[in-house]
Amino acid sequence: MNYAAKITKDDDEYIVSFPDKPNINTCGESLEHALEMAKEALNETLVCELEFGKHLVTPKTKENAKKSLYAIPVKPEIEIAYMLFEARQGKPIAKVAKEAGISKQAYRSFETPFANPTFNTLSNIAKALGKNLEVRLV
Repeated sequence: MNYAAKITKDDDEYIVSFPDKPNINTCGESLEHALEMAKEALNETLVCELEFGKHLVTPKTKENAKKSLYAIPVKPEIEIAYMLFEARQGKPIAKVAKEAGISKQAYRSFETPFANPTFNTLSNIAKALGKNLEVRLV
């Protein structure tokens, strides 16, 4: 998953904003630095929002070089944590954990980007959530 970052040059710095995430702004000394800062700002904000239980805003704005819109990737571990968080909505953690064969504490850790679940564990969690696990390389 990518979010589009609008990067514009202003005097001697590059200003970054996200059309789909207006609360995120940063800047850089060069285009490359601005892209690095955009990735850091986006991913750190998503981690904070997940910790506060905010739902993921699906990006609508697409990359477009002519409009100075650059694709900024969401780290896979953050995307997985959000997928689990979103899929569990309305279901008690204890029930999902039990059906997946793991502890509540272990399950909770998987809804953070700091866990490293195995494919087998993710498959068990998916089944407990009534979902299928799909892995794709794109």
